[in-house]
Amino acid sequence: MTDIAAELAKLHGMSGAEFSRQVELIANMHIFHAVDGETNVFTAISEQTPDYQNQIRAAHMPDNSVRTSGNILF
Repeated sequence: MTDIAAELAKLHGMSGAEFSRQVELIANMHIFHAVDGETNVFTAISEQTPDYQNQIRAAHMPDNSVRTSGNILF
């Protein structure tokens, strides 16, 4: 299994098409699930994570999340 943290870390050195391909790779890892009560927001963390609500708020801020096909991933 691919390590999600390692794949996310690779994004920092990427741009353009390479960045887009990496985001698609991460999105297709099938570790994200829909956030209840949200539209097009998906997460890989649990609601029991202490910072969960802050992460949802941050997902709605333009530069703080990863978008793929109109969906927000965090």
